[in-house]
Amino acid sequence: MPLTNAEMRTLAARGTTLRERLGGNLIAVPSEVSDSLAQVRLERWKAMLGEGFARRLVWDGIEEADAVRALGSMAPPRDAEAPEWVRLLDAVLDCREEIAFSPALPFEEIAAPFVHVAGAGVPGTALRWRLAHRLTQVAAGVLLAQFERHRGPRPQGNGSPPREAYARFVEGLRGGGLKSVFTTFAAIAREMAEATLTWRTQTDLFVERKNDLPSTEIEADVIRTPHGDYFYEPRPDAAELVDWISEVSGTPTPKTIGFVWILRTEHHARRLGARLAILRAVGAAHATDPAQVPETVFRHLGTDWIEPAPAPPAANAEQLIEGFRDAARALTQIRRQARVPWRPRPLAEYAALQQAQGNAQRQGVDRSLALEILLAPLVESAERPPLWPIARAEIQALERGEIPHFEYDMNTGLVDGSIPMEVAVKPYTESEIAAQVEALRAALALR
Repeated sequence: MPLTNAEMRTLAARGTTLRERLGGNLIAVPSEVSDSLAQVRLERWKAMLGEGFARRLVWDGIEEADAVRALGSMAPPRDAEAPEWVRLLDAVLDCREEIAFSPALPFEEIAAPFVHVAGAGVPGTALRWRLAHRLTQVAAGVLLAQFERHRGPRPQGNGSPPREAYARFVEGLRGGGLKSVFTTFAAIAREMAEATLTWRTQTDLFVERKNDLPSTEIEADVIRTPHGDYFYEPRPDAAELVDWISEVSGTPTPKTIGFVWILRTEHHARRLGARLAILRAVGAAHATDPAQVPETVFRHLGTDWIEPAPAPPAANAEQLIEGFRDAARALTQIRRQARVPWRPRPLAEYAALQQAQGNAQRQGVDRSLALEILLAPLVESAERPPLWPIARAEIQALERGEIPHFEYDMNTGLVDGSIPMEVAVKPYTESEIAAQVEALRAALALR
């Protein structure tokens, strides 16, 4: 059941972020309800930042009156075109196609119309499965809560089995209930739509640039070559780093703009090991803590790279360790400056923020306000700190449902090309390399 024009306007307004509301492209809808809502949000915002609230507004050039206006009910102009993400949701709601994914996914029936609408012309099934997996991850919390409400108390005796209750729930969503879910949880609906649009852009680039490799056979997102199997990892921050890792580890790593083509099996393991050594040196990962070893290390060491392998093959694990050791030793004699990925906080902190959204999943502005907690330590300072633009960029990424990525240029000392930052690159000693290798070997053995 597609959206009416009024419903598209409502959804677009409910999905807007605080930054978009402050941008002046939306119209305030004054009412007592709007005023009350704005005051509730304002008090919550002030309580989060305390005495630093006024500084937070000043540092971004925001007048409090404008902030209050942005916290109330707003609507797009009458003649405004619906955003692309809203138009995609409209097409999804009008789609009745069903797709069975393998491996099966929870609530895959809700992901199917997204995949059908956005996946036209995409070869194979692996790329489509990746999109479905991403969408079910985004929506699972909300959909599970809605399913529990729909099912009510767990059946006793001769009650309907869970599978029948699930089938009725999905049928209700596909029959018109999904529109209500999207409107109520507009922030989640927008995240699903924008994740789909991003996926399509990345997939089109993959198909367009597949000839960058000397391929002999293309199978979905795997490219067969005389040198082994490659697959793509969309990492816009990785191009310069890949050149340097290739030089350090002696492993050729083909790439295209915006993508890293990764050679699987032992060569891929060496590259991953080298990358881990560099990330640890700039404080982005710690091989001494098994929980901090990037999941990609384990996900791509096995023969089935879609699902995590239960245990990486011993030969590939040793190749990873060799790559780590070689790159760690090269770091102690670094001659060439490089760009490296950098984050100001652990990944676990971002994950915790995303999991603690609660009612902030309903509207985009509420999600923005929940993420303002990242600014709380910074507004304690009397002067705007150097990390301020980094924190603002973190919030914008998290609003989109993405993990923030930054790039540190070791030559210029700039993050993302414009923000001065001191990021120390810690060289390894031989004893540290030995300790890290043993810790990494133990971490791999746990998988």
